[in-house]
Amino acid sequence: ALYTHNVGENPYESNEDSKNVNVPTARETVYPSLVTNVPLSVAPKDNGLTYVRRNYFESLVQPILKENPKLSGSVSFLCDFEVQRLLFDEHDSRVIGIEGPTSQDAVYARREVILCAGAIESPVILLVSGMGHEQHLNEIDVIPKRKGSSGVGRGLRDHVLVPRVFLSPWTPSKLSPNGVHALCHISENDYRFQLIFNDSAVYSQLVPQFVASFIRRRICKPRIIKSTVNFLSELAFQSLRLILFLLVSCTPLYFVLRYFVITINIALLNPKSTGAVSIRRRRNDEPLRRQNVQVIIHAGYLNDPDDIKALWEGWNMSSEQFELFLDQCIEVLPGFLFRGFATGSTWFASFATHFALPYFHWCGTCAMKTEGNNEWVVDANLRMRDVVGLRVCDASVFPTTISGPTALTCAALGHSFARVLISTNKKKY
Repeated sequence: ALYTHNVGENPYESNEDSKNVNVPTARETVYPSLVTNVPLSVAPKDNGLTYVRRNYFESLVQPILKENPKLSGSVSFLCDFEVQRLLFDEHDSRVIGIEGPTSQDAVYARREVILCAGAIESPVILLVSGMGHEQHLNEIDVIPKRKGSSGVGRGLRDHVLVPRVFLSPWTPSKLSPNGVHALCHISENDYRFQLIFNDSAVYSQLVPQFVASFIRRRICKPRIIKSTVNFLSELAFQSLRLILFLLVSCTPLYFVLRYFVITINIALLNPKSTGAVSIRRRRNDEPLRRQNVQVIIHAGYLNDPDDIKALWEGWNMSSEQFELFLDQCIEVLPGFLFRGFATGSTWFASFATHFALPYFHWCGTCAMKTEGNNEWVVDANLRMRDVVGLRVCDASVFPTTISGPTALTCAALGHSFARVLISTNKKKY
């Protein structure tokens, strides 16, 4: 994907399907009001002191299949089958199936197609299939199928993080599995925040990302550029990131980061800023397919000035929350680099703009119908607007952000949607 605002990798997630971890012991005397000992989305094992990583298929789907053996014959999983586009009937009024890796790989639906590709890929598949804002579809030479789908890809939302980095005499005896050592949820003036106390488990990823992203944004302005230049820019960025990663991981600097550096991330959970997901053709083949487009994510972080004001409030609240702890620390970031001789919050807008990070809780690109939103995409039963035979069920339908990670909310959405299907079809599954 081509990002107009750098988002990089998610340093908090591992590609491993299963990993045994030990939950560290936090010092509650340092931050008594926090939720401490925060593991990954994991399940307890043995005596509850050891946790094992579980993906959602193992945690939610497999238990249902085991409890209901009859379902095994009714559920099929097609691996290595990337959906390229949705298939319509001859009148372009009803979705009748999906097309796979080749034009001969088609799967047809007896009743409906349910799209669950996530807040990025769901709108991409819809746009490729001719559902989206008419102006954008005309720009990529795609004939619009339905006029009621102008909101597809718009309204992209995410929680946004601003980091505070300190040299600290205190460090946890054990690293946490995902860098999150403690959490605190607070609210003020209709703003909701999550204060995340990070140990140094992920610094080998975060430091290179911070520095390389800062240099990239200072040199390359966020705009769409020619593919060759974009490739060279991305290659230079990844090379710089790799060099910094090696410097951090293979030198004494890692020892300093491991034992003397702590980060407090301030996450704004209800930002007003929105972005968009769009596509660009790589090839002029017809019909347009997913593999022939480039995904463009306009993240839109902090494009609403109210979000910077909100983060400043969260910044001050974090100082109050961690007052006893911060008295023992030396601030590294933002530090003198941004504060200088400034007073008040004059320096903060520049700092937040350069160092704001994504939380990877993307949602809202196929928003559910709500009052005042004329660009809604799905109704309360997740049916696609003005399209028969298609529903969307994933984080893209959230009309706004939620006060936490999206994974469990998506699981709850799936369970509720299953009840809707059962009641609609008046049949037990």
